[in-house]
Amino acid sequence: MATARILAFDFSFSPLVAVLVEGGTAKASLDAHAGCDRGEMLVAELARLLARAGVGWQEIDLFAVARGPGSFTGIRAAVAAARGLSLATGRPVLPLSSLEVLEAEARARAATEGPLYVVAPGRHGSWYAQLFARSGLAAGPPELVDAASLRERVRAASAVAGVRSGRLADELGDRPVVEVTATAQALLRVVTRALAEGRAAVAGAEMDPLYLRDADADPKAGLPLLERLGLGC
Repeated sequence: MATARILAFDFSFSPLVAVLVEGGTAKASLDAHAGCDRGEMLVAELARLLARAGVGWQEIDLFAVARGPGSFTGIRAAVAAARGLSLATGRPVLPLSSLEVLEAEARARAATEGPLYVVAPGRHGSWYAQLFARSGLAAGPPELVDAASLRERVRAASAVAGVRSGRLADELGDRPVVEVTATAQALLRVVTRALAEGRAAVAGAEMDPLYLRDADADPKAGLPLLERLGLGC
């Protein structure tokens, strides 16, 4: 897949981040695009990204999508888009984790290779969290933890990185926190690593969201994305 054309996107913690990869490098990208904070806009923004690069949907070889954890509506919209795009083009989807994208960005910002605990806010005071032993190597699965469990778990890490770390800093007191957000470059690094590892792509119909608790969003969320592709419901 070294010469593949890949469209990767992450909508787990909106706004949208996306990168068009050609031959292992970024040809075009969107970094935290403030104009796309609703699922209904996602496919339209991706289409504009491709148009700027002079690339059509059928020229994409692979879609790579962060399937969570994160915002229920954001994840649902991203997965719905991935399914619809895969169905419309016949191309497979490479599932990614939103926390590994944050981990890649944290490594670049903090220049740390030791154990890194990556944290993002969940609902009702909870936290999505995952420990990475070293760059790209998870020490365990992603978890949904409460504040007390979070304070206990960070002891195993040499560094902590988090989304919206003001709230995180309040929970952890004097423990330093690296502020991170998903970026196109981090997304590119994760896609490159996943392909190098031989991670398997799946058909769009097999692409499932990674929720760490039952979703309470509208089960029909994301369907307007399919309508934009002319696929109906």
